[in-house]
Amino acid sequence: MNNDSSKQLSQAFRNPSTLKVANIPTVIDLKTGRPIILWRYIQAAFEKAKAILNGDSLVSFMIDENNNEVIPLRIAYHPGIVLDVIMETISIGEAVRLSQIHSAGKEESKDHDDRSNQTVSTSTIADNKNDQSLIIYPKTIPEVSPSSFMLTHNPLHNDSLLTIMSGQAIMKQSMDQNFELLKDEVTKNKELQHQIVHLQELQQQTGQQLLKKQEEILQAHQHNSQELLKKQNELQQLQEKQQHTSQELLRKQEELLTKQKEMKQMQQRALDRLVNLQTSVQAVLTQTYELHEYPIP
Repeated sequence: MNNDSSKQLSQAFRNPSTLKVANIPTVIDLKTGRPIILWRYIQAAFEKAKAILNGDSLVSFMIDENNNEVIPLRIAYHPGIVLDVIMETISIGEAVRLSQIHSAGKEESKDHDDRSNQTVSTSTIADNKNDQSLIIYPKTIPEVSPSSFMLTHNPLHNDSLLTIMSGQAIMKQSMDQNFELLKDEVTKNKELQHQIVHLQELQQQTGQQLLKKQEEILQAHQHNSQELLKKQNELQQLQEKQQHTSQELLRKQEELLTKQKEMKQMQQRALDRLVNLQTSVQAVLTQTYELHEYPIP
């Protein structure tokens, strides 16, 4: 157990574009005790790395119990697997396609080596009981083009050739299907890229329109604020004018009351004089009457 813990593990990473492979050492996570690879180590080996692929699956960063990415960023150790590094210069779909092509090439090369290493077996076929001749056929025949041979009059040989032709036709059909699938995938990726660009343009236009609308609303608000301030100033002036008019009216009313008091006093004095005059006239009339009635002897 001590030997296993002290052994330095490493993870193989490959650039699918250049097929460059780098072995990056792992470190032990003190919390889980498992080997991990720090993201900064990967970026040190692949400067423009942006993601990691395991076949056609994206390798995610390790997260904690709250589903937050653990800092510093890290990925889990995948023993015995070569992980593909997606660079910033290519898309994820392109990286998956390169990885599939590389994997298919390795499998095809392995199958070709297996076929080359197989031994040729022989089978004995007699035309009849008296014919003891031997006909030797290879158990596995290397792939050849259908146009590179001609059918013979030997039916067994013709069957073998037809089998080869059928296998090659099936393989060609499979390759054509894979090519069509890759072509469809590339077309879909291009369509998705166009859609993303279109959405980004729409988002940019929407942002510009929203910004323009906000500016228009702000300008309208400022204009309304200025108009409201102007109306408030006019209203304040009207209130001041009304207050001044009210003060003038009060002053006029006070002056009118003062004049009314003065007129009342003047009327009272005139009445008093009239009473005095009436008294004097009455006295004169009385004296005149007395003098007329009672003359002086």
